[in-house]
Amino acid sequence: MFGSITKFFLENKALSWLVIIFIIATGSFGFFGMPQQYNPEVTLPAFVIQTQFAGATAEEVQEFVTDEIEEKLAEIKGVDSISSQSFEGGMSVVRVEFLVGEDLENAKVKVFSKISENLDAVKNPNISEPFIKTISPDDIAIGVWSLTSNQISANAMRKKAITISKELQKIKGIANVVVTGGERNALKIIVNPEKLKSQNLSLEEVANALKMNNGRTIVGNLRTDKILHEIEIDTQINSVEKAKSIVIGNGITLGDIATIKNAYTEKTSYIQLSHKNQLHNQEAVYISIAKRKGENTSNVINAAFAKISELSKKQTNQTFTITNIRNTAKIANDAIFGLGSNLIQSIIIVVLILMIFLGGRAATLVAIAIPISLLMVFFVGLIADQTINKITLFALILSLGLLVDSATVVVENIYRHIQLRDGRDKFQKITDAVQEVGVGLFLSTLTSVIVFLPLSQISGMMGAYMGPLAFFVPAALICALFVAYVITPFLSQFFFKCNKHEIITEKQEDKIILMSGEELVSAKQKTETKISGFEKFQNWYSKKIENILESNTKQKSIIAVVFLSMMAVFVFIPLQLIHFQMLPKADTKTLWVTVDKQEGTSSEETQKLAIDIQKSITELDDIESISMFTGTDPILDFNGLFRGFAGRTGEHQSSMLISFDDDKEKSSEEKAQEIRAKISPFIQSDNAIIRVVEDPPGPPVFSTLVIRIIGDQADSRNNIREFLEKILYTTHGVVDIDSSHQHLYPRTTLVIDYQKAKLNNVSAYSIYKALDLAVTPSIISSFSTDNVKEESVIEFSIPKEKREQLADIKKIAVKNLLGQMVPISAVTKEVKDFSSQVLLKNNQRSESEIYAEMESRSIVYAMIDIIFEIYNEKHSNIISVENFSLYGIDVIDKKTGEEIRIEWGGEFEMTLDNFRDLLIALSIACALVYAILVGQFKSFMIPVLIMATVPLAFLGILPGFAILDALNGTFLTATALIGFIALLGIVVNNAIIYLEYLEILKKQGIGLKQALVETGKTRLRPILLTSMTTVLSSLTIAGDPVWSGLAWSIIFGLSFSAILTLGIFPILYYRNQKNVWKK
Repeated sequence: MFGSITKFFLENKALSWLVIIFIIATGSFGFFGMPQQYNPEVTLPAFVIQTQFAGATAEEVQEFVTDEIEEKLAEIKGVDSISSQSFEGGMSVVRVEFLVGEDLENAKVKVFSKISENLDAVKNPNISEPFIKTISPDDIAIGVWSLTSNQISANAMRKKAITISKELQKIKGIANVVVTGGERNALKIIVNPEKLKSQNLSLEEVANALKMNNGRTIVGNLRTDKILHEIEIDTQINSVEKAKSIVIGNGITLGDIATIKNAYTEKTSYIQLSHKNQLHNQEAVYISIAKRKGENTSNVINAAFAKISELSKKQTNQTFTITNIRNTAKIANDAIFGLGSNLIQSIIIVVLILMIFLGGRAATLVAIAIPISLLMVFFVGLIADQTINKITLFALILSLGLLVDSATVVVENIYRHIQLRDGRDKFQKITDAVQEVGVGLFLSTLTSVIVFLPLSQISGMMGAYMGPLAFFVPAALICALFVAYVITPFLSQFFFKCNKHEIITEKQEDKIILMSGEELVSAKQKTETKISGFEKFQNWYSKKIENILESNTKQKSIIAVVFLSMMAVFVFIPLQLIHFQMLPKADTKTLWVTVDKQEGTSSEETQKLAIDIQKSITELDDIESISMFTGTDPILDFNGLFRGFAGRTGEHQSSMLISFDDDKEKSSEEKAQEIRAKISPFIQSDNAIIRVVEDPPGPPVFSTLVIRIIGDQADSRNNIREFLEKILYTTHGVVDIDSSHQHLYPRTTLVIDYQKAKLNNVSAYSIYKALDLAVTPSIISSFSTDNVKEESVIEFSIPKEKREQLADIKKIAVKNLLGQMVPISAVTKEVKDFSSQVLLKNNQRSESEIYAEMESRSIVYAMIDIIFEIYNEKHSNIISVENFSLYGIDVIDKKTGEEIRIEWGGEFEMTLDNFRDLLIALSIACALVYAILVGQFKSFMIPVLIMATVPLAFLGILPGFAILDALNGTFLTATALIGFIALLGIVVNNAIIYLEYLEILKKQGIGLKQALVETGKTRLRPILLTSMTTVLSSLTIAGDPVWSGLAWSIIFGLSFSAILTLGIFPILYYRNQKNVWKK
């Protein structure tokens, strides 16, 4: 069948050339047409549902709002997790995440419909309509520009930025443009409370008058002389004069009781930027752009740069500086360029090896197959809606050593047949050569493909990250198989000469058949040529195998040595000569520093601390810039999105994005350690929680170390939290410890005295409304003007100095039912207490959480220390352990007697999940490969012998990683386990190459010992060749911090398994098959 395919294309030269041209053209189109980005696309639908229950306690919010919403969301199919926060004062925040891969639009429809239908909480008049916000990786800014100036204010820069953003929004491929920084243009209405009282007016009346007088509405149609006229009324308040003339009541205008001016909204946040060697921070305004899903990042970014450059040239007197702060296209292009260079280096290495083993013509023919196969892969990737990212290129580098195998096997066999002078023409020889190896080639490719397919079943975000690996490696192997069947045989007719007229004898032909492809030279050439070094090695190897097969004692000794060696290297694990980690730290150019002061701290005080921290950090040599966001959302990156930075809007919170220069002498992990050392004094002196958050090498988690404390009673959870925090503070490598427990701050509650309220005819709602309008400036409405590109707002407030002291607030008067003004102090009383805790739930279970980061240590070993410490007998008076699993522990709080569940989250949970998934994938791959081998060799035992050689890779992997661990602290990671899964296919293919030739000798009636010796000698070259191409091509990614585990796993594992397969497999086969071998 496979020979027929080859023959068809050999006989149709025009079609064959057309196929080659088609592959080159479509492959090039695929390469340039596939979107290029740094990370793989991750579809993880997530939504935040915010609901207000005015004046409610945290417990009331949880019971009447949060629980209702959670119950509804839990009914939705595809939901992965639901977490919530219930705040004192009436705020409910519920976050729902769907399984990775769920369709975003379908998930959105499910959430919106479920929330809107029959939700009792929404029907309560005191509960607002839930606001649903989508959280998507597609919303992350791919490009960020800063505007700074020494001449104009941040507010003026915002206007400039808005103008630029309007132009950027027109660019094809841009989904969203956001301006951050500066204050919005506002018509400020500052009401004088004394004048209000003297005019017998309340704040609520003034606010309502503003709302009713600001609008533009079509009131109807008027028909005159058969013409229909549309009647519109315009009461829009868009100027100070209009606002002043608004009548509030009894001939009193707004200008009589309020100061009105064009200005900006009240400043409650700080956004600043500092650069290296800069003495002072500068106020900054940022423009960030997000692309549409599926768009090419480079194209969108380049268009944005061009537009900004065009707009800058039009500025005759530019008063600000615009600087690019984030360019993910450059990051992606740098990564792709670096990996592309690695891919080219790998191709060069493979070609050089082939030239050494196969000679110039054969090596060139195999080398041609590489780019043709890769071009096919790019076109397939384009059709399958894939992207070119760092994982894609890693997959292609990994597959490179595998995809040359198909071309190598075909070229070797074609070369052998070409050398046979038996009267056949060249086309027939090429056809017969492909037919001879076609089935074996198909099955060996199938085993390699099957090995990688289970990787697509890895759960969670890691599965989405590894998705390109599960797609592109099998795709490359299948494309390489097509090239081996069609393109390589077609081109071989132009590379090899054939003399069909000289016919050799049957004896000579048998001798040639017993040779490998590279040994297929005539007997005359053999005698005239000096024996090469490799042939000497072959002869030495043959004699060694022959001696071993002659001695039963040697066979047993070798098997015993290998078995004991296997046992010995596995001891490295409990001895901690090898250390495990999910993924090593990535060497990136950015990290975050977050500052949390005590809740209730003003943004001014938080900013002072943030500036002090920033100044200490800029003393380091490798800092390029620091973007600081206090009291407002930072501009999120991929890490910040999943770390929950979108909610960092409190005045007590500051977020700093630190960018490093291109200094390669220190890793980002070392830089993070230096920053922690710099900021540690501020943690002690300011009683603030300061965390250094590094970019993860793979999927981000909320925090590296997360401990969930689950139980119904808050006191019990608090007891266990304090107990665990003490353990964390003494655990090596654990830093930046924080928890969901809040330090409570003083609070004054104005409690309505209902008896006095009744006597004064004052309603509770009027008191609430007056306080709501008095304490914080309110956005009453909005309007637009011709000279301002951004919509302006109407800001309503009382003078700032009148709302800084509670005594002044209590003087504010409300209007009673009789129209009389009554001060708030007359109907309320003060109650001094403290703020309450935020109530957390995870998957509808009440919990508290502890967070921490890791420094210079794997989370795995920190968790082992923590678990052992929990079990320590000295804590028996605090807790008693009831049940244990890898994912958590059940304990009894001795103080309250309540059972508490302690669960591990963060990176440790991800590590457990992914190693579990990888082991399952490995098991499935082994089972499928075994089934294929049974079908190929029609035996249950021979596949067992083949599979028995796979664990031999550990003799190389574990000692290799022990050495790397001792030299530079290299961890054995999840990518190393992926490397072992890849080895499964490679090692099995080596055994198939070995056994195929052994079967030929068996059919010729050769004895088992002689057949094993001759097979080993003959297949020594192709096995070493394919192993060397894979090992040496993997060296190009050994320096990558994330993928070095995969590279070293293949390098160490395949080097040892290839050698041991040639030594151990003949012994195992001989001892198992010597009694059934047909003589």
